[in-house]
Amino acid sequence: GNTAYELKSGGIGGTLVNGTGFSSANSGSFIFDGTNDYIQVPVNYIPTGNQVTVCLWNFGTTAQSSSVFNAHKNDNSRMINIHLPWSDSAVYWDAGYSAGTYDRVNTATLSSSQWQGWHHWAFTKNATTGVMEIYLDGNLNVSGTGKNRTINVADEAYVGRFQIAQSSYHIGRVSLLHLYNRALTAQEVLQNYNAT
Repeated sequence: GNTAYELKSGGIGGTLVNGTGFSSANSGSFIFDGTNDYIQVPVNYIPTGNQVTVCLWNFGTTAQSSSVFNAHKNDNSRMINIHLPWSDSAVYWDAGYSAGTYDRVNTATLSSSQWQGWHHWAFTKNATTGVMEIYLDGNLNVSGTGKNRTINVADEAYVGRFQIAQSSYHIGRVSLLHLYNRALTAQEVLQNYNAT
């Protein structure tokens, strides 16, 4: 069908749109063709406030101007956004919005071996401490400080779609997307990576 279920509660975790595919190999993954596939996620699953972590496995194929995960307001202000990777082969993590701008950290330009194929990514934010981090395969890749904007309630949320001004779509596969309402520690990120 076109429904993804949230494993913790069994509730509806998302609606597959425009023929988003699914493969049962390797414990299952969603397949995005980069043309128009995406999953619409109920906004009640999107953490708000001072802390958030997004963890996922991504099978990258092509660097492009899109998002693997995006939650935003109707005025296009992004609450949470992950470019994985952007067309410049860097990964961008945006979280929290106020005064017309958002908090961001990003990696340096990555080699294709760092984002193509299966990799585990974790993105954390703690607006109280001001720290945002990106982890690749269980290891801290980049962090930033002074990131104190909180995450407000989103109006829409997507896996595989960047909906700011105009739509663009992720190409690749996504598996085991986890959303937390707190910033995981480095040890917890590594534990998730090793477990999956």
